[in-house]
Amino acid sequence: MEITLSLIGSFIMLPTTLINCVVIIYLSLCHVKTSLLQLFALNLCIPTFLYCLFASSLMTRKMILDLNNTFTSSTMIVVEKKKLFDYFTNIVLYVCGYNYRLLAITLVLLTYCFYARPVFAMKYFSIRNTIILFSFVQFITVSISVISTFSNRQAGEVLRNLPVLPITWYDVVEGIFEFTSLLALFFSYFECVRVLITYQSTHTQTGCLKLRKSQLIAALAYITPPNIFLIPNSICTDVFVYLFGTPPVMRQLCDIKIFYDDMVLQGRLFVATFTVLIAFADYRRALVEVSKRVFRPCSAKIGSEGTVLHVESLYSVKQ
Repeated sequence: MEITLSLIGSFIMLPTTLINCVVIIYLSLCHVKTSLLQLFALNLCIPTFLYCLFASSLMTRKMILDLNNTFTSSTMIVVEKKKLFDYFTNIVLYVCGYNYRLLAITLVLLTYCFYARPVFAMKYFSIRNTIILFSFVQFITVSISVISTFSNRQAGEVLRNLPVLPITWYDVVEGIFEFTSLLALFFSYFECVRVLITYQSTHTQTGCLKLRKSQLIAALAYITPPNIFLIPNSICTDVFVYLFGTPPVMRQLCDIKIFYDDMVLQGRLFVATFTVLIAFADYRRALVEVSKRVFRPCSAKIGSEGTVLHVESLYSVKQ
């Protein structure tokens, strides 16, 4: 099982995620106008692109130095950290894991505001303020990742029948962040669905409102598949395992988190990047137009070679 997952992650998910990131970054910089969605896509794909390069280099290094045991273990995270490189490896893994969930919360929150509170959103969420907000999200991501790296990871020690170390403040911060971020994502579903239902019955459905409604639905549809991969990490926290042990269902979740952490992360990043090209109209249109230009240059009439595609964002923010 571990060999199969390692093969899938190393030779299927990592390369395809890398390609997704390259395509999204190219479309974002060259063919999609500046908007909330474009900033979200760049903040998601640039760290993911760097992670894929790092994970690929680790796998290549492992294949060269230990060819006979290349696929004996599928996990990338280092439980027993002895070298500076071990800490760096864990920080990279945590940054990519936490980056998606914080960006997803931010995307849904801002899209919700543009739909339910458009005056407030247009006043406060300008391009400049949105960039500052995403920069703050990245700062929080790195900070929590550093804290989680120093966690004792009691879940792994329990599964290995090792002595459990005392709880530290690192474990508490990690556990609170993991669980509350999952709750925030679930709460966003209920709140957005409630607003979609009540707003439809109390407001006239103008063209602009319909566009924002479709974008809110697209955002909810976008975050749903990757969120499935968050469940093991968010529920099997060190604090929970230290206090309650590993009941039957929890033990399976902890098995996934501890021994297949990077496989779950790679699956989540693949789904998150791939669905950007499917769920959001801006990127669908841009991808179709670029595909026409590449594969059918004679019949595609989309302007000169250097023309930027004017794709209208459904929730562009003020300059």
